[in-house]
Amino acid sequence: MTLLGNQPLHPFLVHFPIAAWTLGAAALCLAAISGKKFLAQHAWLLLATGAALSIPAVLAGQAEYPKMAELRPAQLELHRSFGNAAPWLMGVLVLLRGHYYLRKKSAGPEWPWALAALGVCVFILYTAHLGGLSVYGLIL
Repeated sequence: MTLLGNQPLHPFLVHFPIAAWTLGAAALCLAAISGKKFLAQHAWLLLATGAALSIPAVLAGQAEYPKMAELRPAQLELHRSFGNAAPWLMGVLVLLRGHYYLRKKSAGPEWPWALAALGVCVFILYTAHLGGLSVYGLIL
């Protein structure tokens, strides 16, 4: 999958779910600390958006994988495996929280959800780091 001729689509698309999830996790942490319900509602909207946007990003990455596999196969394979897991982690967290909210009309305190969202955020950022190492050969 390419964008505007020969530019790969995956590097363009991945920034949106990463940004939405990171901002949502930060907002959820602020909501847990401050107790502001409106902030938690907006945070969950960002987290759900990030989860939804991760699907086309992963599909674009899968389409581009055969062209990139020879670059740094070990790092790229780890990036691919983690990248495939990320939408599942994101989606399960959002759906689980939605289930508890709809079932009980409250999902309880926000801090356990904030910690889980932060954990997924770290996982996503590490996955992105592996992608950068695979393509650009960065040594950090």
